[in-house]
Amino acid sequence: MNEEIIKKVITWRRYLHENPELSFHEEKTTEYIYGIVSSLEGVEISRPARTGLLAVLRGNGPGPVIALRGDMDALPITEENSVDYISKNPGVMHACGHDSHTAMLLGTLLSLHSTRESWNGEIRFFFQHGEELSPGGAVDFVKAGALEGVSAILGTHVAPDVESGKVGITYGPAMAEPDEFKVVITGKGGHGAIPQETIDPIMIGVQIAQNFQTIISRNVGPMENAVLSITQFHGGTTHNVIPGKAELCGTVRTFNVETRDLIKSRMEQIIEGVCRCNNARGSFEFIEGYPCVINDREVTALLEETAKAVLGDENVIPRAPFMGGEDFGEYQKYIPGCFYFLGIKGGDEGKGNPLHHPQFNLDEAALGAGVKVMVNGALALLKKYEDK
Repeated sequence: MNEEIIKKVITWRRYLHENPELSFHEEKTTEYIYGIVSSLEGVEISRPARTGLLAVLRGNGPGPVIALRGDMDALPITEENSVDYISKNPGVMHACGHDSHTAMLLGTLLSLHSTRESWNGEIRFFFQHGEELSPGGAVDFVKAGALEGVSAILGTHVAPDVESGKVGITYGPAMAEPDEFKVVITGKGGHGAIPQETIDPIMIGVQIAQNFQTIISRNVGPMENAVLSITQFHGGTTHNVIPGKAELCGTVRTFNVETRDLIKSRMEQIIEGVCRCNNARGSFEFIEGYPCVINDREVTALLEETAKAVLGDENVIPRAPFMGGEDFGEYQKYIPGCFYFLGIKGGDEGKGNPLHHPQFNLDEAALGAGVKVMVNGALALLKKYEDK
């Protein structure tokens, strides 16, 4: 890999980290990417949405079509790092590594552009907006026809729990469907000194919350992976008034539709039963999130083989499914793909903080490995589908 390209990747990543933008508001980020990509001869550029960019690179002759994806949006988090390239936008931070995903995809494009006379086919580069916010930017790329004629897609995500430069591979379900829920309990408010004259929505909410926690342990099979987390509980305004309403919100994470529907059904039954017993009313809203990320076996096996050839067998490791959500699964509804993980833990910058942490950072030495795997993975897929 050309060291000059790696230096550019780091420069691009630091600029993006310093200038983060929230989901569906990546106007300056898109223009920055456009400025880099438009300088490359022969690259076709289109805009599938107001933000986000699709670049198309063709090789020496006709052949299969492969897609590569990198996301670009940041999070509403105030950065607490002390690096020179700390976020200039108050309350906005690249705390999930999307700056590095975009920079590595730019490096991959630059590398493949320099060798385009040596391969056949077409590679599409998805500089995707809005991954962090439902319904996700992947839907816009699909609606714009970006997947038409594509044989397979690759995507990567940095992993702060994996040693820098190693690649984690997951076969089958890799990331969960991130659903949301909201429960509103309507009771009867009143004075805290005379609770017998009220219908206390807080106590009813507590009962519902406790019963929710039995769904996974007593309804979902022990070999299934599922999570139900209550993350918000709101009710009341002062110490001596029982409120008339209380609200619970949270998330459900599953890897298949059957388990998701089972959990949803049990939640509805619990809300209805507990509210009826307490003469209260309950409403339930369940918002289905991104599809599961499910890696295709053939594409994943090829990516694993390629990564081992590039990085060495010892630097390619199995990775357990992760309960986080990713809209990369939207692409996999239509074409086979592999979403793999790049280790970034180590070095002076890799503090080991998790994703979405205000002090999240990464070891930039890993970015070169990330570009190498993406470049060689794309070429391997072109060869695979050209031979078919």
